[in-house]
Amino acid sequence: MYIDDEYRAALKAELLGLKENGVSFSLDGKIVEPEDCLIDMLLADSDCTYMRNYQFEGGKVVKIEFDKVSLKDI
Repeated sequence: MYIDDEYRAALKAELLGLKENGVSFSLDGKIVEPEDCLIDMLLADSDCTYMRNYQFEGGKVVKIEFDKVSLKDI
């Protein structure tokens, strides 16, 4: 297993664990499921990254919004 495969597996496990705890996800404003297509998008672009914005209710994370950030703008 390559380091990228390990990172991908860890990211997927993290997101699936969060979903099991009631956390929902959105990507650029659209509701998404923590499946392979989301993982692919989060890892695919080399000229951008995705910033996580956490939403809380009662001190608990209930939603994570992934916003695309261009690395060219940094």
